[in-house]
Amino acid sequence: MSTLRRLRALWHPDEYHGWGRTQRYFEGWYFKIVSRDERHAMAFIPGISMGEKGVAHSFVQVMYGSECRSAYHRFEATDFKPAERSFQVSVGNNHFSAEKMAIDLPGIRGAIRFQNIQPWPKMLGAPGIMGWYSFAPFMECNHGVVSLHHELEGALDIDEQRSISAAGKDILKKTGAFRFPGPTSGCKATTSIRTTGFRCWLRWRIFRGCAVILSDLSAGSG
Repeated sequence: MSTLRRLRALWHPDEYHGWGRTQRYFEGWYFKIVSRDERHAMAFIPGISMGEKGVAHSFVQVMYGSECRSAYHRFEATDFKPAERSFQVSVGNNHFSAEKMAIDLPGIRGAIRFQNIQPWPKMLGAPGIMGWYSFAPFMECNHGVVSLHHELEGALDIDEQRSISAAGKDILKKTGAFRFPGPTSGCKATTSIRTTGFRCWLRWRIFRGCAVILSDLSAGSG
């Protein structure tokens, strides 16, 4: 059953791919939001981490961009609950999907809705940003894009002292891997999104991977 779930997930890069995994694996999703006045930027990374000996935990990492700090909220592995046939992930009382995220963490509460989602275009033999490498065996690291850009609506209450209203457009993406194969970097600009890094196939065969997305974010809603 786990094998069938993983095979189906190959065609849905945004969904959970770790069915049946018990060790040496992690998977996470990256949600970035910017306040309406563009003074605050935050990122939320929900995920699951499985160690060498099967010791696992789930987590929600929060990055405060304007304050140059981060917080790591650790949960039991059993608190990680992915949906089987859609991109929906819960970590404790925190819920994430392509339509919204609801946060209930110490010092942070609220909900953000994602509207006018622009998913990565699917093609025959290339279900996601990895192209045909999505089907290559033994890839140590795989990436996916949930939405190229979209509109945000909602608010978060931070430390019960300030409320951040989200607006504008941004990106949702994910990573699943047995380990990060060497240095990896990424950047996003007004007219392009680029992800570069080293990807390793069969461990001893190393090659450099680069994906470039060109998109005019100022043209209408897309």
